[in-house]
Amino acid sequence: MAEISITFADNDMKAYLMLPEPEDDTFDYYSEEVFTEIKKKGISQGLDKETVMDMIQGHVYNTPVLIAEGTPVIDGIDGYFEYMFSQEESHKKPQILDDGTVDYSNINSVGTVSKNDLIATYHKAIPGHFGSTVKGVLLKPKGAREHQMPRLIGCRFDKKTNNFYSEEDGKVEVEPGKIVVKSTLEINKNVNQTYGNVFFIGDIIITGNVESGV
Repeated sequence: MAEISITFADNDMKAYLMLPEPEDDTFDYYSEEVFTEIKKKGISQGLDKETVMDMIQGHVYNTPVLIAEGTPVIDGIDGYFEYMFSQEESHKKPQILDDGTVDYSNINSVGTVSKNDLIATYHKAIPGHFGSTVKGVLLKPKGAREHQMPRLIGCRFDKKTNNFYSEEDGKVEVEPGKIVVKSTLEINKNVNQTYGNVFFIGDIIITGNVESGV
């Protein structure tokens, strides 16, 4: 009679059992015999004993059946900032009017906030969880790192909610290592019909020329 077959797949994350069909119709596999073979193969985690018993009692022969599955490793997730505003000025396309002319008046939009507006949330790192193969080999997860808190100018951080709030009206900017709310908008170029309207809460300083008709 052929030997009981136990095979592994997916880097020992799955194990399959196959019972060869006995030549003698009166032969039955003993559960002790089957579980002894399973133990000899080193299977110690994720064994589905009920499935093994169903194979024995149901005379499931010559068919590989999944009897054990490992525990997948879950990698950690780094902490991250979720911003409630566009980090870049949005530039809209000019509007084509019915007469075929182009309206440039509203192509510029600056993301602004008011005092006490929610501007960002910090999501803390989530630790990972160890996994295991069916042979009991531990699988180490990728570690999770917290981000260094940025320097804050014109805004504040609430430790209870992990939220950032504006402390004044203005424009929010994310700079390396900083979150800044500026109450003054500087435009270092000429402002004309093609530049478009600028919507901003706060003071605007224009270092270029302001052409007529604007």
